Amino acid sequence: MASLKYNLSRSMDSDCESVSIIGRLYINRYDIVNMVMTTKILWIALGLVVLVAGLIGLKVWLGSKTTILPTTQITSFNDSVFVASPSASTDDRVKNLEYALGNLISQIKTTANPISKSTSTDLETRLKTLELSVTDLQGRVKILEGKTTTTTTTATTKSDSLIPLGWTGTTTSTDWTNISSQLISIDPGSYPGYLSMKFEVNLKTSSSGGRAYARLFNQDDNSAVTLSETSSDQTTSSWVSSGGFTLPTNRKSYYLQVKSTANNVASVQNAQIRVSY
Repeated sequence: MASLKYNLSRSMDSDCESVSIIGRLYINRYDIVNMVMTTKILWIALGLVVLVAGLIGLKVWLGSKTTILPTTQITSFNDSVFVASPSASTDDRVKNLEYALGNLISQIKTTANPISKSTSTDLETRLKTLELSVTDLQGRVKILEGKTTTTTTTATTKSDSLIPLGWTGTTTSTDWTNISSQLISIDPGSYPGYLSMKFEVNLKTSSSGGRAYARLFNQDDNSAVTLSETSSDQTTSSWVSSGGFTLPTNRKSYYLQVKSTANNVASVQNAQIRVSY
């Protein structure tokens, strides 16, 4: 009986120890599961932090790419420079480039190739396309300006020609005196396109206060040539010239007439007719 009790007691102690071991095993398994879950949560949290940091960095990078673009209110435009406010946005820059492009297109009435606008919605792509188009337009404007030639009509001016007469003569008469011994025959057809003629005489008077006169006389028509009269009050010989006149279309003979004021001597030293075209 005593032996039975002892064996029963040992059996119960063994069962209790087994239960204790099994309990400890369950407790250890729970701790392991908790550790695994905690590790997963930490990795997920770390991934979220990295993702958020990446998004923030991307946003900052994109913002810097769009805000460093220069310009755009175009205040002046020349062959290669846009002058604008540095604080303008990219969208404003594109709009102003489109406006500048439109102005250049209006300057070109005819061009060999049509210029297309970009339909891209991406601002950077549109910006680059417009800049290339503007540069192309500038080149075309220069080409067209180079081809535009101004037709300048340069009048061919023919130099004056002289008809030397070599006439000389003197008089003290206050009336016209014929120096008819010296004749010249003139055909205006020998001077095609002439505009006018002038009678030029190397003339002087004998004393201060006096005056000498000379003119051209048409022997065939027996009349003085209108506007051919000239005079001088100089006591030394000097060239004087009449007003402009034209001669009859046919060949005529002409000679010199001279007169003086009272008590003076009019002297002709030389004479010529200037033909102007």
